[in-house]
Amino acid sequence: MYSKKLLSLLIILFSTFVSFSQDLIISGVYDGDLSGGTPKGVELYASSYIADLSDYGLSSANNGGGATGSPEFDFPSVSVNAGTYIYVASESTQFNNWFGFSPDYTDGSMGINGDDAVELFYNGAVADVYGDVDTDGSGEAWEYTDGWAYRNDNTGPDGSTFSSGSWTFAEDAYDGETTNAGATPSMPVGTYTTPCVDTENPTMICQNITVELDADGEVTITPSQIDNGSFDDCGIVLLTTTTDFDCDDLGANSVSLFGFDAANNIGICSATVTVVDNLSPSIAGIPSSQTLNVVSGTCGAVATWTEPTASDNCSVTLTSSHDSGDTFPLGETTVTYTATDGSTNVTTATFTVTVTDNEAPVVSGSITASTVEGCDSNDAPAAVTTVAALEALTGDLAIADACTADGSLVVASSDASAGTCPVVVTRTYTVKDACDNTSVNIVHTINVDDTTAPVVSGSITASTVEGCDS
Repeated sequence: MYSKKLLSLLIILFSTFVSFSQDLIISGVYDGDLSGGTPKGVELYASSYIADLSDYGLSSANNGGGATGSPEFDFPSVSVNAGTYIYVASESTQFNNWFGFSPDYTDGSMGINGDDAVELFYNGAVADVYGDVDTDGSGEAWEYTDGWAYRNDNTGPDGSTFSSGSWTFAEDAYDGETTNAGATPSMPVGTYTTPCVDTENPTMICQNITVELDADGEVTITPSQIDNGSFDDCGIVLLTTTTDFDCDDLGANSVSLFGFDAANNIGICSATVTVVDNLSPSIAGIPSSQTLNVVSGTCGAVATWTEPTASDNCSVTLTSSHDSGDTFPLGETTVTYTATDGSTNVTTATFTVTVTDNEAPVVSGSITASTVEGCDSNDAPAAVTTVAALEALTGDLAIADACTADGSLVVASSDASAGTCPVVVTRTYTVKDACDNTSVNIVHTINVDDTTAPVVSGSITASTVEGCDS
């Protein structure tokens, strides 16, 4: 329900609204000066809503030929809104050339001259008339040959009795002219108005609509958007109780549509205005991608950045897959920021943190020199091929890499030899991780020494020689 105070205020706001009268009225007649004396016809004015135009018809009385008793032209069954002007001409081409628009209907009965009368019928009875149907208009005050006649505002309809005082005449105004606009004076097409007597409230028909918030989180509607064909006999002005919406109005809103006519009659209907937010949030200040090296002794790096910000026409929440200050693993990691508003519109922005490994395997301790029995470098033991075997050699050797497991480290070696008894074999090991970082040289000195005396077998047989002494 609406308070009397509100309704009174609305009435005051529209108390100066222009009003209209009822019925269909002959508002103008014309007799042009184009080929064949065209265009010829009438202008009619609907001062109230007409549900069925077929209730009306037209006929002409040429040269005082008298009333026809029934229409020569019947309108089709269509509805007409109050304030509509209807043009019926004898043909359309010259009418369009003359007035600059097409007639609504054409019929030969409107092939009238300026001394002919016209009758408008309603349900078989004469509702309005131009001229005296029983009098040849030649020389009469209402003759408009090569010109026009136009009804004065706030007059009519006149029934079957013509009232010349209700008209303005412009005989010969079209003589020698090619358009209505060029005539002096020209026919005031579509200007006639008349007051309306009305006791009926406007018929209100509402429709539900959906509207979208703009970039400022606002939207404004007009009454016509929720109107679905509201009408009144005397015209109607529409007003809504609410026209402006914002983020607080997301969802369904009940809005009333008021219709006011000239007599301050009020009609009301309600519509649901559903407010939606289809605009996605925006993210500003997304960091640039960055590349970091692993921190020595670890297989990761700490990445820092300035946090981006999110904005939206309504509320927004910004979340991220990682935070500034997090430790990132070896390789490329995508950091995703997600902005979500209250209407579940989502925007994402990403950058990457790439962690590289430039750290070589760490070697601590050494391999103690060893001695083996042998004659040359070929007698040195075979080189080991795994970290575990390398660490198992004598000494306090330890090898570690932050990013590559021991079993995946690659062990390589090379030998150099020098000297004799012993032969010194200098074996140099290197360890390579998965990122091709190579350790410092690990040296294993191997002495190949022959410490075994020659082996004698058998004996020498005694022998005698000739001589005097030893």
